[in-house]
Amino acid sequence: MRREFPEAAIDRAMRFLAGRFGWEQVVAQTRDASRLQEWFDSEDLSEGAVRDWETTAVNEHPLPGTWLETLAISRGEAFHSAVVRKALLMMSSVALRRLSAKEYLACLVEESIDFRAAAMAHYLNTLGNRKQWNPAILEQFLAWFKRPTPSEVQNRHWAPVSQDARNEFNSWAISREIERYFNRFHDEKGRADFWRQFADRAVDLKLLCKSGDDEYRALGLEFPTFGVVEFGFVGNAAHLYPVDKFRRVVAGNGTTEAAFKFPQWTLKEGPVSLGDGRIIHHQGWQDVWGYRVRKLLG
Repeated sequence: MRREFPEAAIDRAMRFLAGRFGWEQVVAQTRDASRLQEWFDSEDLSEGAVRDWETTAVNEHPLPGTWLETLAISRGEAFHSAVVRKALLMMSSVALRRLSAKEYLACLVEESIDFRAAAMAHYLNTLGNRKQWNPAILEQFLAWFKRPTPSEVQNRHWAPVSQDARNEFNSWAISREIERYFNRFHDEKGRADFWRQFADRAVDLKLLCKSGDDEYRALGLEFPTFGVVEFGFVGNAAHLYPVDKFRRVVAGNGTTEAAFKFPQWTLKEGPVSLGDGRIIHHQGWQDVWGYRVRKLLG
């Protein structure tokens, strides 16, 4: 019967009977009677079960589903599914950190995309930053929902995520994309390490200059007041642009490096000397340009 009846039906029936006959009569022949009555003290039954699990059993059973099975509520029953879903939307930071990526994602993989997004929002908002987030879980969120890019209207999947958590996730994703991009080009000039140190100040990242072999030969990084176009193959100087010019440059869909080089637009003046606005990757360029970029970022 529990397999067929959803939580709402069970909840309504039990509350009706309790109102008519009293809880003692309703749960008299029920296993774990005191526990069941405690669950009904919450707004809904599954919420009461989640609170019970977090209070009494999370140390022994990090997954609420395995705990329910010790109470003879089997996987596949409607109430079992309802409690697991509720847990994904309300469990504490302590409980979230106890779950492995494999366990957590296994609970989500068969859910709808909208439910996954709601669970993602709870996970990111509750744990707050990448020091607490599990990188494997972030990778799956990225695969499902991409980055919350600032240039587009906020979509419904990212809207419930706090601005701070969105910014933190965006910085993590940009740092990861920088590393993966330059590693494809045998990054002997250390460009990945250089730009990753500024990823938390980056606003957006775009892959540019798509060639016929489906490879992007350039990368654009946007910061609040300027942007830089780096090229995959060594021998091409990176170009710095004021942010308005940068957006015009990366809006093009050119397939050659030349389509992203506009020396007349490069950023030549700032709080420090920027030369001709190009970063030439000669020996020691990281020290020279690290100082300049930090000055540009204020």
